[in-house]
Amino acid sequence: MKRLRDFLIVFALLLVVAYAQPVVSPSFFSPKINQEQNPADSKPKNKRPKKIDYEKIPTVGLASFIHQDPQELTKEYGEPLEIQTTSLGYDWWILGEDEKDYMQVAVRNHKVQSIFVLGKEVDTSPFRLGMSVSQVLEIGSVSPDFKIDNENTAVSFELSEKDMNHRPLLAFDNGSFAMLHFSQKTNRLIGIRYLDKETLLRLMPYQLNEEDLEAKKATDKIDWETVDNNNERQFLSIFNILKEKDQSAYYSLNKQLDEKAEQVLTSFLANPEQVLKNKNHLINWEHAKTRLDYSAPFYLTNEEFKRLLALGNLSSDSVHGIIYTPAYDVPMMIMNWYSEGVYRQQFSHKKERDMGIYFYEDVGLFLFGNHEGKVPTVNETEGSDSR
Repeated sequence: MKRLRDFLIVFALLLVVAYAQPVVSPSFFSPKINQEQNPADSKPKNKRPKKIDYEKIPTVGLASFIHQDPQELTKEYGEPLEIQTTSLGYDWWILGEDEKDYMQVAVRNHKVQSIFVLGKEVDTSPFRLGMSVSQVLEIGSVSPDFKIDNENTAVSFELSEKDMNHRPLLAFDNGSFAMLHFSQKTNRLIGIRYLDKETLLRLMPYQLNEEDLEAKKATDKIDWETVDNNNERQFLSIFNILKEKDQSAYYSLNKQLDEKAEQVLTSFLANPEQVLKNKNHLINWEHAKTRLDYSAPFYLTNEEFKRLLALGNLSSDSVHGIIYTPAYDVPMMIMNWYSEGVYRQQFSHKKERDMGIYFYEDVGLFLFGNHEGKVPTVNETEGSDSR
């Protein structure tokens, strides 16, 4: 009996010890909060935006003429052979004639805004036409990220891997830039575009990190006939200089193909629905016509281009080509072609010599073929196939 009583006493004491332990609430494991802290302040704060730093190399050579009076440049390189008006308020001063000395200088309000160089004998220090990307990296680092002040706002953009390889951008310490154009075929530097901030933001072939930049026309009164004619002659000069660099045969204007280009583009612009059957693609086309930047080129599918050629009764078996917008800056347009395989293949046919061109304001159509005179129509092509 005594043992039973002792056992019950010990058992009761154990129960008291066990149930007398403090209860641990889940809040015990929560971090302590300062009593003076505002509850709203305890929310995670947004990180500060990353500061974008890019190297600025010393200003030398042609970059030193950006922002300057063009007469300073002509003292060294001579007077322009021709001055061509554009649709955006600047004039192109054409210096040089061939692959040795060709250069274009964009002048606005008596200031140099941009310089485009193809001539291999032009001093382009610190760069050199024909150099590789790795050789460029010995001059300065190529940054994928840029931020530029523009009218009290900051515009940031980034270069894709393709841009880094075929269209890298370097900055000079005078506020100018150099866009280096590499051939997609040879991976060698074939053209250089020196430009000020305003021109860079207008052309903008890179991916913007913000909303689109507002497109601004420089003048309301444009002599489009003169501008279109200037663009055509500029195109022929630049295009055939690049063909010479490639050691390829020149293209020559074929009168009939030229007339067909005008007929086809005029018909398409009047009624694009006859070519663009896909509603979304039609919307993209209407949007592309309003853009001034070169970041989103517009493509036609193979079937769409066949329908385009049909507007001129042309067969895709004998004619092919490129329709492009924006076309207001011919050097930028052609340099884009040389960095894009989808365009380059259109003018890389070894046996072709004929070309037709038609510019209508900010759209260009370029037809290629080899016809030795008359351009065959659809009916003539079908007839020759049946024989």
